[in-house]
Amino acid sequence: MEDVDRRDVRMRGFRERVEVAVALTWIDALARALPGEAVAVDALGGRVLAADVVAPIDVPAFDRAAMDGYAMRADDTVGASDYNPLAFAVVGEALTGRPFAGHAGAGAAVRVMTGAPMPAGLDTVVPAE
Repeated sequence: MEDVDRRDVRMRGFRERVEVAVALTWIDALARALPGEAVAVDALGGRVLAADVVAPIDVPAFDRAAMDGYAMRADDTVGASDYNPLAFAVVGEALTGRPFAGHAGAGAAVRVMTGAPMPAGLDTVVPAE
């Protein structure tokens, strides 16, 4: 290393090396979380919450579809694929503000819109967007 140009900035700081695990242990030992502080709502951009925010009530107070599609029981879809399509009887629809009032048993599907209440007994939505 005698012939290395000492002015070469690429060589600075690398005379000693450690394993990654040792470096991570060092960081974990020395890094500390900053204390939380109260900040105005309009100044929150780019910040990280110091604690979880938990709503005291569920809003909305029901499970709802996160996308348009067909609600069904996830267990009924086991084995479905492009090469093994499964057929489901569509027994109704659930719209936002107008839930499906019927019963959808095994092998049935209900057309749902984003935000609509999930029909009782159905736990997944196959998207159709």
